[in-house]
Amino acid sequence: MRSIKTTTHLLTAALTLAAVTATASAVQPQRWTHRTEADFNDGEVRDTVVTNLGDIMLATGSDIIGEMPEQASITYDLQRVGDTIYVAAGPEAKLMRFNADGEFDEVIALPNEQVFTLDRIDGELLVAVSGASSRLATLDADGELVTLVELPDVQYIWDTVVRDDAIYLATGTEGQVLRVAREGGGTFSEPTVVLDANQTNVLTLAADANGRLYAGTDTDGLIYRLTPRNGDEWEAFVLYDAPEPEVAALLVLDDGTVFAGTADAEQARPGRLEDAAADPAGRPDVPAGPEPAPPAEDDMPEPEDIPAVPPEADPIEDPDGDGVEAPGEPEPQNGDEAIDDVDGVVDDPEPDPMRAMIRRWQAGPLAASPSTSRLDTNNAPDAPETPADSDAPAAAPEVTPDATPTAEQRDRMREQVRGQLRDARDTGTLQAGVRAAPRQQARRAPTSQRARPAEARRATQAGNAIYRIDPQGFVNEVFRESVMIFKIVEAGDRLLVATGNEGQLYSVNPRTEETTIIADLTPEQITSILVTDDGELLLGTANAAQLVRLDDTMANRGTYTSKVLDATQISLFGTLRLTADIPEGTSVLVETRSGNVGDPDQAPWAQWTEAQTFRHNADASSLQPREVKVDAPPARFLQYRLTLLGNRDATPVISQIETAYVMPNLPPRVRSVRAQYPGAARGRGGSGDNPPSTRMNIEWDASDPNEDELVYKVEYQPAGSSRYILIADDVRETSYEWETRRVPDGRYVIRVTASDRPSNPPDMAKTTTRRSDAVLVDNTPPTLDELDVALEGGDVKVSGLAVDALSPIQSIAYAVNNTDEYTPVLPDDLIFDSTRERFSVTIPNLDSGQHVVTLRVRDARGNTRHEAVMVDVD
Repeated sequence: MRSIKTTTHLLTAALTLAAVTATASAVQPQRWTHRTEADFNDGEVRDTVVTNLGDIMLATGSDIIGEMPEQASITYDLQRVGDTIYVAAGPEAKLMRFNADGEFDEVIALPNEQVFTLDRIDGELLVAVSGASSRLATLDADGELVTLVELPDVQYIWDTVVRDDAIYLATGTEGQVLRVAREGGGTFSEPTVVLDANQTNVLTLAADANGRLYAGTDTDGLIYRLTPRNGDEWEAFVLYDAPEPEVAALLVLDDGTVFAGTADAEQARPGRLEDAAADPAGRPDVPAGPEPAPPAEDDMPEPEDIPAVPPEADPIEDPDGDGVEAPGEPEPQNGDEAIDDVDGVVDDPEPDPMRAMIRRWQAGPLAASPSTSRLDTNNAPDAPETPADSDAPAAAPEVTPDATPTAEQRDRMREQVRGQLRDARDTGTLQAGVRAAPRQQARRAPTSQRARPAEARRATQAGNAIYRIDPQGFVNEVFRESVMIFKIVEAGDRLLVATGNEGQLYSVNPRTEETTIIADLTPEQITSILVTDDGELLLGTANAAQLVRLDDTMANRGTYTSKVLDATQISLFGTLRLTADIPEGTSVLVETRSGNVGDPDQAPWAQWTEAQTFRHNADASSLQPREVKVDAPPARFLQYRLTLLGNRDATPVISQIETAYVMPNLPPRVRSVRAQYPGAARGRGGSGDNPPSTRMNIEWDASDPNEDELVYKVEYQPAGSSRYILIADDVRETSYEWETRRVPDGRYVIRVTASDRPSNPPDMAKTTTRRSDAVLVDNTPPTLDELDVALEGGDVKVSGLAVDALSPIQSIAYAVNNTDEYTPVLPDDLIFDSTRERFSVTIPNLDSGQHVVTLRVRDARGNTRHEAVMVDVD
């Protein structure tokens, strides 16, 4: 242990001394900069969150306060009455009560029925019971259900809105919004139809301060606005046609702004829709104070050419374009269940559609809805049909201003307007009057004879979205993620969004474009959020069913620990710069530690340094970084830990962390030195009569661990000498061309010295040298010695000795007279393998007279000598 401590102290002292005594920075410091969601995403959060804008802040606290029995795996809805919390649980319908001991009691079981929504009326629990004969009931003091009104024609009640004058119901599979009016004395009227949509289910309802209702549907993903007119009349208008097939969550603010969340089960895939943002993208410029109030309703223009009626479903397929519907399988009628293949296995038809709905819900809540066909009972039975040979809907009959339209007139007017809306969906233009013919006409039966679509359309984009529809009707997308959206509630200036199928609760601030996962629960779905009268937030979950309390304030304390930062070498750490908004009453503590193994849990690191605290400073800008010296000892790896202290109503917000580090000046590395003539790598020297190049290419591979700028010195050492002679200095490239004629022939070693002095003061500069293998400089051709020419009859015999000082003889050849054709000659030992090669050759059949015999000898470097002799032949 003593030797380890001594080594650490010596290293620290050496690095510190080098930093103090240097007249300039030994190397330029490098920095880790964290400022995006991706930068912070790999850190460890504890009661803190990282937003999509790259901010670290305190999280909203949550804790599990109850777990339901195993037979209840789904929480459909929550409601609080007095001090009691009630839970609508499934899949076998049970009304549960959460008691003071943190346990659930079964209040009542409902065999063959289901409860999807709970509400309050006159201080009592309102229970909407779905089944073969649905009903609205209250829970009395004895724990019994007291029926308020029977709803025999309703199969499912998905949502309710309670007002002083009536109860409003979102129902299926007839796709209606119903109104049950108070009649005094605690009695209620028979239901009346507020909306008779052409979608299978109305899944969600909401109301605004002006008495209007809003409804979200499945199948086509429509959002209706329902406005009361004279008497019991309601005007229906489609605010938005979402790309996704199911609108499952609605939130309406006091100013009339609507937030609509979609729940297409096919788009709820594991993982995030997109990777965490890695590039800074700035932030929206949000003015201080509340959002500007919208224009008063009286000042808002009422478009005269937009009919306030629901649109029709997508056209029936007509592949032949002849106006005749394409044949297809008949849709299941009311009471018959469609084949269920949600889990990829085709099940037997289920006689009870409610049980099939529950199976779908367990596979993915609201993943699919039962499809049934029905007749529109609001239409007169004798309403005339559109003629079979007509592509256009029947013209609406004239209605005098004082006359009340008949049922027939209403049907025909509605069919005409729906045709306009169908065209508007295709063309993007809505016009009053006669509609243009669509690209492919399809003969459509009147509403009274038209079956509902068998399947919901699929979304055109990945994931599900929240759409914001302002009071003027303009729509923008404020959230999209690979989740299903079950519930949206308002929490100050942000939205809380309950999702599945990964049990995540999102916080979305539409004004700042900030999105944060504030709870990531073990259950797969967060199906409901209950905001109690005293501001408590409760979450209901499914798979498994739990009750979770969410604090309405932020945690008092939370930590963020960075990922392990790797400097790649033992380094000296400098200053940590923290950019943060620290409100009054909050603070941030900064700690660091270092080590030389990549995992702090694998082997000991240095202890966390003493925390240094940053507090609110009214005179300091939140954009100005605050600096703190990193006291962690020199090492390869570093971590920082931030502790955020809040006051439950305010949190520090950290937007950037920058940490400087510098490695001690390390010597450069020269990995290789190569020196060769052009073509030598391919085994060739000079060719023909062209002399070989005398310029040798010297190349090397070098780098610097500090990324310093390097300069090089190139030298050569003759064989047998101990001295190096300079070839070139201050070379900035990693190659040099050496003219070898300036040195004697011989064998040499090339040395390259790399220096980082351009980036360091002289006393801290480092050098590294590397030598090449031995290279040959041979620019001199061979000689021909002992040359002899003799006549033997008509033949000429030539012999001699080819000699080269350094390179092996490569070839010998001769030519007679002025010919360019050389005849090769082999040495006497039949192999060219030496610097000395003896040869002899007989040249036959020369004509009488004088001849010139030219001998050519070449060495392995390509140096060539030519020598001619005169021969007289008698």
